[in-house]
Amino acid sequence: MKGLISADFFEFFIGLAQNNRKSWFDEHRSEYEQWVKQPFHELVSAMQEQLGPPYAEQRTSDLIFRINRDIRFAKNKEPYKLHMAAAFSPMGKKDMMHPGFYVQIGVEQCAVYMGIYNPDPVTVERIRQHLAANPEELKKQLQAPLFKKFFGRIQGESQKRMAASLAAAASKEPLIAHKQWYYAYEFEPETLIDQDCLSFVMKAYQAGKPMNDFLMRAWS
Repeated sequence: MKGLISADFFEFFIGLAQNNRKSWFDEHRSEYEQWVKQPFHELVSAMQEQLGPPYAEQRTSDLIFRINRDIRFAKNKEPYKLHMAAAFSPMGKKDMMHPGFYVQIGVEQCAVYMGIYNPDPVTVERIRQHLAANPEELKKQLQAPLFKKFFGRIQGESQKRMAASLAAAASKEPLIAHKQWYYAYEFEPETLIDQDCLSFVMKAYQAGKPMNDFLMRAWS
């Protein structure tokens, strides 16, 4: 899919950044549809096909986030995001309880995120118990060459006080104290122009998939 994400994709967002208001967007809606929405939709659809079940069966539009910002309680009242984004997770883009795959392409940031970003307390405990029970496998995944090349490390906030049952394990492996387990691969917008953007994004996914699979085993 060479050239699918073009310079025009980013030019639209550069213009939007300077004119982030509904009147400007409406005047340039045809450019948004042609240069941004349709190419990104095609990219996400092609990713679904390569990822296979359960993602291939989900509606493409259900995986893609709206460009409109939720400004109801925000100090920043600009109505539009400066990127397109999609999330792949077993239960859809709103699923925060399982390891997922998030792609964002825009002028402020281009990135692939994987892992678990906002789990509930039950899921946090499940992951912690899994990591504590499998420290060697965790170390193996962290040291995997492709994971180190693309993602480097697992990020996330940590809990200062741990339950007594996990305190000793957390003192040896700080990731057990995390409340989130996500990893990011950031790249420049120019990286996607005039190349096979599908292959580029899927290489990052393949680099993070073994870690995602390891975290998913917390449910087995």
